[in-house]
Amino acid sequence: MEIGEFIRNARKSKDWTQAFAAREIGIQQSYLSKIENSQLVPSLDVLEKIQLAYGLPDSSFKSFFNETAPKPSLKKSYFFTFIVGFFILSSGFLELFFHQTYYTYKAENLNTSNVVSFHVTDQYLGESYHEVFAKIPYQYSLIGARNIPRAENNWLKAIGLLLASFAICAVVRDNWSYVIK
Repeated sequence: MEIGEFIRNARKSKDWTQAFAAREIGIQQSYLSKIENSQLVPSLDVLEKIQLAYGLPDSSFKSFFNETAPKPSLKKSYFFTFIVGFFILSSGFLELFFHQTYYTYKAENLNTSNVVSFHVTDQYLGESYHEVFAKIPYQYSLIGARNIPRAENNWLKAIGLLLASFAICAVVRDNWSYVIK
């Protein structure tokens, strides 16, 4: 049984017309008709007036509220958006796509030991290696590696945070009545 049918049966049990019942409740007869035909769901204020006018117990409408209470929902699109946003955010922090490391090598001239230079590259060439440059042999030794932050990773973080936040806000918006209870 719907709430409109329950209200109609309560009115008929008192042998009241819709017009008389609407005057007793303090609403228009057309509004009561729409409630009884389940075209409108009455507000809590109107339900309280109906309850007082018909002399119904306090628990008379409780079963209708339990049936129609909104259940929390999680749309698949929001879940997918959150997962994509979280992946993009994580890839920005972990530098999965835009990773840059520079390696610094100390170059020593093998013919003269007092000449030292440094070579910086973005390729790992091993702990040490030999190379001849301009007919002079050099011994290169790795002295350090350094990660360079890239702006692309910051963009990934921002986009990922935006998508994940959008999904969370959309879920909260859709389930706000459930959240505030």
